[in-house]
Amino acid sequence: MDKTELMKDVLKVTGIAPIIAYAEPEQAVPAAKALVAGGLPVVEVLMRNEHAMGNLERIARDVPEIVAGAGTIITLDQAKAAIDHGAQFIIMPGIGRQVVEYCIDKKIPVILDGDPGHDDAIAWVLARASRELGILAVTSCCGNQTIEKTTYNALRVCTLIGLHAPVGKGCPHPLLNDVMNAPSVHGESGLDGPALPEPAFEASALSAPELMAKVLRESPEPVTIVATGPQTNVAALLLAHPELKCKIARISLMGGGIATGNWTPAAEFNILVDPEAARIVFTSGVPITMAGLDVTEKALIMPEDFERVRALGNPVSDIVAQWLEFFYKFHRSIGYAGAPMHDPCAVMALIHPEIFTIRPMYVQIETEGEYCRGTTVGDLLGFSGHAPNADVLMDVDRGRFADLLVEAIKFYGEAEA
Repeated sequence: MDKTELMKDVLKVTGIAPIIAYAEPEQAVPAAKALVAGGLPVVEVLMRNEHAMGNLERIARDVPEIVAGAGTIITLDQAKAAIDHGAQFIIMPGIGRQVVEYCIDKKIPVILDGDPGHDDAIAWVLARASRELGILAVTSCCGNQTIEKTTYNALRVCTLIGLHAPVGKGCPHPLLNDVMNAPSVHGESGLDGPALPEPAFEASALSAPELMAKVLRESPEPVTIVATGPQTNVAALLLAHPELKCKIARISLMGGGIATGNWTPAAEFNILVDPEAARIVFTSGVPITMAGLDVTEKALIMPEDFERVRALGNPVSDIVAQWLEFFYKFHRSIGYAGAPMHDPCAVMALIHPEIFTIRPMYVQIETEGEYCRGTTVGDLLGFSGHAPNADVLMDVDRGRFADLLVEAIKFYGEAEA
């Protein structure tokens, strides 16, 4: 296989864009330019050997979009260690294929925190199907329905998709707010529609924040939290265990909206349920990916896509198709052309960031006010002078999003086979 194709394969599978320091000097700069022309992200190259150093100098001089730095990577084991510590690309002459295979096998460790909920459940279906993610734990939160109902739903969804990870029951109410639910959208159970299997296991004896803390403490590398409900559990974790903040690689959350709300004119539901928790998260200093209404209401799965999912013909695809139909009933009644995949955006951003338009931005949470409590205030024009604290998803390739979701659900037929 051509080396440039190998690089593209690694990007597709891992989100990592590698640069190969070609042994042949005449190939180094053209290969680097090809990556940039193909829209691959800026990367940093860490290597040192006789050929690579000269090639890095050429790349740094002739391809300014790429940062070429020197390190002391010599062996395959050192390359693997550098990847484990966050290096964004290392491939050395002679060990390229082995490093590619290591990157492909390596998974992003994640905790799924949510309040299922149809779109939460579909987000978890997507996460379980992804070979890029390693799910270490699942935690429920109070949002779309009460904590008893969302925990039961979490256990049923995990049983359906064969996700064998500990499930922690979340905080029973927001930090300061009264409980707020959304039965008009998700039904009285929080996950109305098709019958689901009864849980094959019980929830952990640990609460959601304590289960999160245990996973972070025991993980050899920082863990990403995918939070698709109110931020209560994540805030409780940060308050109770500030020493573990460094073990959180990123929080990829669904919540908010820079332009508008969906539960009040200004506020989106997940943030409105617990604005104080959201403020703790956004001021924590942990890297944040924000999938708000600006993007999620563009990530529509259309009725014809429901049929594509159903046609896959596996036990999970049929359930997902019925979830989509139930979820769409409410949204069709208020004028939507399809079912907005709010929560799956927070997962998809980790595994296919290339389909999104992402804007770094300073975002603050309004916790006061008669009209604007729960608003995510995005500093679009830089008035505050604050550095960005979130990577905000602003747009998405809708067709590609739908294709990737359908493709992911094929996994459940393959797993059964």
